Amino acid sequence: MLLPSFLSSLAFGAISGYMAHQKGKNPYLWFFLGVLFGIFGLLFLLFGDRAMRPRQKSKKDETVIDITPTFDPEHKKFFWYYLGPQNTQNGPMSFDALTKAWTEGKVTKSTYVWNESLDNWKPFDEFIQTPN
Repeated sequence: MLLPSFLSSLAFGAISGYMAHQKGKNPYLWFFLGVLFGIFGLLFLLFGDRAMRPRQKSKKDETVIDITPTFDPEHKKFFWYYLGPQNTQNGPMSFDALTKAWTEGKVTKSTYVWNESLDNWKPFDEFIQTPN
């Protein structure tokens, strides 16, 4: 009864030592941890480093550059309309409401907008002044 228990402990130790060597960790330490803790030592070797490692921010978050566009104050005098999906007309709305729709993603640079001072519908991009 003692021999199978001893052999299974040695097997867990050997597997833990081998896996530790593959992961670049100290195989002697993990051999003894595998012998002492058995399956729990092996599981900690396999999954424990994920729990201990601090989570990194995604690269998407690091590469986002916040460029807040500015707009000519002259545009605030008029009520605005924009063409949504399937060319549905939205408006009238203030220019502040139009810029809010811009920040919410309802209006893009290529969305066509119009007000009383314009002859034709124009892309919203023509009214954005990006900082230098």
